[in-house]
Amino acid sequence: MSDEEELRIPVSELVTVTIQRTEVITVRLEIPFYAESDAKIAYNSLRIDKEPPRGNVAKELSVRGETLLVKISSKDIKRLRSSITSFLDYVILVVNTLNKFGPSSNKETEKETE
Repeated sequence: MSDEEELRIPVSELVTVTIQRTEVITVRLEIPFYAESDAKIAYNSLRIDKEPPRGNVAKELSVRGETLLVKISSKDIKRLRSSITSFLDYVILVVNTLNKFGPSSNKETEKETE
């Protein structure tokens, strides 16, 4: 990548990763959920885990409809990678918990129609 390039990678049909490289490297994730309520639960669960100040990594979370939007930035690629890996581990935990204990209204509707 050049010094100011943006790379958009569809990881799957659902998750999209955008990498923006300038002096600060920024990774944006779009993580879809079944319902807006699920995205808000994930947001509220994940926003609590702040990045340590000494790590020089910034993380921003927001919700747009059924999608959790994540922006993680750092000048240090190794710390950025570590932060993303840790964050995704937490996302997996939240998704597994939602699947086990907190079905969204959409999933309930799907069960009723079967």
